[in-house]
Amino acid sequence: MSRKTKIIITLGPATEAEEMIGKLIDAGTNVFRLNMSHAKHEWAAEMTKRVRRQSEARDAHIAVLFDLTGPSIRTGDLDKPYNLLEGDVVEFRKIGADQTVPLSTTVNYDGLMGDVTVGNTLVVDNGAMLMRIDVVETDRILCFVKTPGTMGSRRHINLPGVRLNLPALTEKDHKDLSLAVECGADYIAGSFVRDSAHVRELREAMQALVHFQLHVGHEDLPAYDEALLARELSLFPQWCVQREFGITWTPAEQATWARVSRTLIDSALAQPQVTVHRDWMPRNLMVADPNPGILDFQDAVRGPVTYDVASMLRDAFLSWDEPREIDWAVRWWEQARRAGVPLGETMGHDFGEFWRALEWMGLQRHLKVLGIFCRLKHRDGKPRYAEDLPRFFAYATRVANRYGPLRPLLPLLEPMSGKSVASGFTF
Repeated sequence: MSRKTKIIITLGPATEAEEMIGKLIDAGTNVFRLNMSHAKHEWAAEMTKRVRRQSEARDAHIAVLFDLTGPSIRTGDLDKPYNLLEGDVVEFRKIGADQTVPLSTTVNYDGLMGDVTVGNTLVVDNGAMLMRIDVVETDRILCFVKTPGTMGSRRHINLPGVRLNLPALTEKDHKDLSLAVECGADYIAGSFVRDSAHVRELREAMQALVHFQLHVGHEDLPAYDEALLARELSLFPQWCVQREFGITWTPAEQATWARVSRTLIDSALAQPQVTVHRDWMPRNLMVADPNPGILDFQDAVRGPVTYDVASMLRDAFLSWDEPREIDWAVRWWEQARRAGVPLGETMGHDFGEFWRALEWMGLQRHLKVLGIFCRLKHRDGKPRYAEDLPRFFAYATRVANRYGPLRPLLPLLEPMSGKSVASGFTF
């Protein structure tokens, strides 16, 4: 019987050993993916050779996929982060242009001023801060801060609904592409594709998640149990609080953390169980026919039904405004109910209860990611991940402020993130 499903494995510390590559081929791998966002050329070339050697030893052709980083707009370097308040005016200017207001930063894309118009929304740090563009000049734009937050150096800038003229490939992408050709790569993947079909593709991703939860059996998968949930949460105080910020909690603060952790764990364990991918997010979804192709199943578990929905809507690298999150969540919830995805009595009849469970699940994930990104910096020598900490603190603060049982978390977050309270939705 032919197999239509293709297995794509991302090579990294856990999978890069040549013996492991051979075992993965024996287990059915069709494609090995190289994430070029952080990969060095020497490493990528060596990984390609290892795949080729192991493929030839088995008289098989196993493909190699180079996943290019793609373009992004970022702010410039700041001497210290800006603590922005609602109503502040922030200037984004071309490199070399003079600063005209106190809160000012450069951007790495000179075409920005030609692509935007007055009234457009500018999103900083993947959703952490929303701004309205009030002034557009040839070498700068001035923005009105709508939601407060902390803006650091080299933060991502998104412009929802704006057609940008960024090149599809960056200078780095061209170098990586040349390496891919030199190595004889079988496939090239591009990131941050900007197209009018983007929203439709995200909806298709939510539809695919319903199918995944219904048809991928979870009986033999490891359980996303209390021990695993607690172990993930422990990464936050260990690596973020203590190692990154040098903070030691008092016994009272430790007791507060234990109560909040217990609340999040209990919420997760109370949910119906399905197959959980654990990283159902745009970087692991490929444009395909049928759409989407799905990467990185290696961490799949049997766990809470809201986990992958939260991963998609509160992504580690991309964010959307909350009305759009709710639109996609409602679509998934309605499709899941019709299809028979187990939601339980309460979540199956009350979207508000489903949204609460999703947000609490997302908070558990974001606290875990804060710990993981700090661990990547301090243990693994990858400091760039720490640049994304403000966005995850913004996610966590927003959710903790919204729900009474989680509000005791706020005083624990504020010494690291600053006070940041924004409006939002509850049901």
